[in-house]
Amino acid sequence: MPNLDWRLASLGAAFFLLLSVALALVGLGMVWCGYCPSRHGFISESDARDAAATYAMGITQVYLSKDSRFMVPDRPLPYTSLAEFMRENPDCCTPIDTAMSAAEIFEKITGRNFAHFDVRHKVRFLDESGSVQTNEQTVSVRVTNCAEAYSAL
Repeated sequence: MPNLDWRLASLGAAFFLLLSVALALVGLGMVWCGYCPSRHGFISESDARDAAATYAMGITQVYLSKDSRFMVPDRPLPYTSLAEFMRENPDCCTPIDTAMSAAEIFEKITGRNFAHFDVRHKVRFLDESGSVQTNEQTVSVRVTNCAEAYSAL
């Protein structure tokens, strides 16, 4: 019966291979849909928006359009909380739906591109005379499946 043993071993190996491929595809499908393995769950659109807004809160660099340059204010006025940021910038976070390139598809499969936002917000700072100045700017932010934000540029 050596032929039967060989056939059973081949059938077992094929079943194991098929099961492994199926589990890998299910895992990739879950990540594609937004599953975060470290959180053991999915994030919501509001979690993604809050992550993008929190990322933008930390930006103190200001683009001065009148002379086309960036500056870092000597005396920035950072936001103290996400609630304050959202109150000052109520319509800050616009979701961007773009056609996916091959690189973006790879980022989606690996969980690095759950959502993409343009965050329009006010950067506040004190000028040389001590007056509060604001400059509105937009930053492009991507959010991972685990609600970690990073610059899309």
